[in-house]
Amino acid sequence: MLSSMVTRYRVGPFCFPGRVTSVSGAGAAGAGGSGAGAQHSTRSRRPGQDGAMMLINVRFDVKPEFADSWLEITRDFTEATRAEPGNLWFDWYRSSDAETTFLLCEAFRDGDAPAEHVGSAHFREFTGSAAQYLQRTPRIINTTVDGEEWGTMGEITVD
Repeated sequence: MLSSMVTRYRVGPFCFPGRVTSVSGAGAAGAGGSGAGAQHSTRSRRPGQDGAMMLINVRFDVKPEFADSWLEITRDFTEATRAEPGNLWFDWYRSSDAETTFLLCEAFRDGDAPAEHVGSAHFREFTGSAAQYLQRTPRIINTTVDGEEWGTMGEITVD
């Protein structure tokens, strides 16, 4: 079961305060990374229609004894959230500087989607059980922006 989840994570950029890295596991090295760790999902994006989306970043500081199993611990919650019709993406990243720190980047179509997510059974189950795995209360940033998909970066152009 874990092996099927691991294949959903690949080498990719990881932005976290203090350093940018791109690594996927032992032996992989990224820009400034040591191979110890940024992992993220490669789930395909579901672009919505032109509108707005709520972007949410949540920082989870996991107890050391649960850090290596955090993606498995959160698997059911992650999969159920990704199946929500209003979810645009829901991706976990692991810091290469602090191996017990995970960043959850999520986006929902504006409107009822964020409230439906928070009101879901899987959200209540996760929030009701997550504290036992954490060092402190998660930190969150959320905002609403125009559009429902990723834009291109102006500072780097690939032909």
